[in-house]
Amino acid sequence: LKLLNNAIELMAAINVQPEEVLKRWGLCKDMKVVLSIGRLVKQKGYDLLIEAFQRVIEKESKAILLIGGEGPDKEKLEQQIKAIGMQKYIRLLGLVNNVNELLEICDVYVNSSRWEGLPMTILEAMANKKPIVATNIGGNSEAIRDRETGLLVPSERTDLLADAILTVLKDEELQNKLGSQAFELFEKNYSIKNHCEILANEY
Repeated sequence: LKLLNNAIELMAAINVQPEEVLKRWGLCKDMKVVLSIGRLVKQKGYDLLIEAFQRVIEKESKAILLIGGEGPDKEKLEQQIKAIGMQKYIRLLGLVNNVNELLEICDVYVNSSRWEGLPMTILEAMANKKPIVATNIGGNSEAIRDRETGLLVPSERTDLLADAILTVLKDEELQNKLGSQAFELFEKNYSIKNHCEILANEY
């Protein structure tokens, strides 16, 4: 747990230049970046996120979805993206070595899982003060307090997932509020100091 927490806090502290990251990935400054990172398997619901993002683009043409990760569903997801003509708006990045730099440039982090424990990527997003949209399942609902540290939506409801993403993308004040409160919750509940205090109290 200590090593995990130290890794998250170290990643959040790394000095990243957003302009350099945008240039490296061929992105423009005015793009609204939606990010999700995880294994490309059915559990993670990336087929649902891709479907939802088609709805997002209908109302926000400057949005782009970046999905980082590898897995057995990669080819299937590539075919889905091509079938709906979303190659311009959705990119499968493959294995991501530096999650922190992508979190630095994203406007909203999304977890679209069908089932889940408590994903490390959500904690990383919280440590980076990013607003989060997540499905209301498993450990997601423990870390994400709806309308306080992020937005929760029912699993497999692509319409509501799209609406939640659009709500955050279109409201910079809400982005800042959710991101700041997510960071506060991370510091309070998931920092190594907090875990040590809880353990000490138990003993």
